[in-house]
Amino acid sequence: LRPWIAGLNPFRSLYEILNPLSLNTGLNPITVSAWPSLISLFVLGVALKAFTVLRLRVWNPSRSVYKATPKAEKETVVVKEKSRVIWSNPVIWREIMTKAYGRKVFVIKLAYFLLAGFTLWSAVTSEAVAEGVLYLGVIPPQGLAFAGIAWLSLVLANTQAVTSITTEKDSKTLELLLVTDISAKEFVLGKLGGIFYNSKELILVPVLILCYLVSQGAFSTEGFLCALIGFLALMIFAIVLGLHMGLTYDNSRSAIGASLGTMFFLFVGIGIFMILLVQARSSFALQLQSFLVFIVVGSAALHSALTHRNPSRALAISAWMLPFLTFYAITSFLLGGTLGVLVTILFAYGLPVLSMYIPAVSEFDVALGKTTFDKG
Repeated sequence: LRPWIAGLNPFRSLYEILNPLSLNTGLNPITVSAWPSLISLFVLGVALKAFTVLRLRVWNPSRSVYKATPKAEKETVVVKEKSRVIWSNPVIWREIMTKAYGRKVFVIKLAYFLLAGFTLWSAVTSEAVAEGVLYLGVIPPQGLAFAGIAWLSLVLANTQAVTSITTEKDSKTLELLLVTDISAKEFVLGKLGGIFYNSKELILVPVLILCYLVSQGAFSTEGFLCALIGFLALMIFAIVLGLHMGLTYDNSRSAIGASLGTMFFLFVGIGIFMILLVQARSSFALQLQSFLVFIVVGSAALHSALTHRNPSRALAISAWMLPFLTFYAITSFLLGGTLGVLVTILFAYGLPVLSMYIPAVSEFDVALGKTTFDKG
């Protein structure tokens, strides 16, 4: 038995065949044979092959096993999970049904609610209300609080409109639209619908405050309607402006800076300059000259911002008229006007809205590198 076991070592068997004298144990004759090693190795090879063939199905399953496993998993997933139905316009579905803007929006809105409530409470409980103080001879303390809250709503809505486009560009998701058949109108209207939906609190809070002030007798019915319609018109302008700036500028900082700069120039810069002009009555002529320079330079900057990529005659006219009409609206309001102020605001800010909507559609085509005018 020993030669057969020793034959499992091929190196030892080969050595014995090549050196038969190494097996010399005395005077007995030396016999050298390769058969024990050959037979032992043959039996071992057959045994290993038989064992490998028998275990092959365990180590390497057939294709039917691989196909059956995903099918079972798929059936299990379908039973346990419920898929969401996407609307006909996937853009507005994403804006409304998903957390497209992250969780920071909830924190910002919470801070907005607290600030709006504190501002209104401070104005209503102030001594100026009991004394009947009117700022600039026209605005009561409650009206000043409403103006501040409304302006903050416009700025936040404008910022959200800009980021709705710049976020798509920064995350490179806008490029995915290159392989879709979505039309320009679907994209723009979907974005606008999503922005209005996500800004509903920014619209609802000033409206509720305005209704409360009317119930307290701070505004007349005519003043309430004019303020309500004017605020909604300015909100539409702020959102469309943000969307236009987001599509016009490739860089996020440039888009946000140009959009917020326009908002501050129109609603803060002109207003403050107008107040200073009214207060400095002794040097009105000197102040008027500097104010006109401020208006002209601001109009030129506004024209450059609005027509940065898509030059348009309508946008150019709107950019040059808007500051002067804003100045006229503020002046009419300080003189006690209501309906005339509303008509001026609707015309002054309605024309830019229409002028920016069409370039927004064209810019969408340019950004995607395809033509969608045939789809409307």
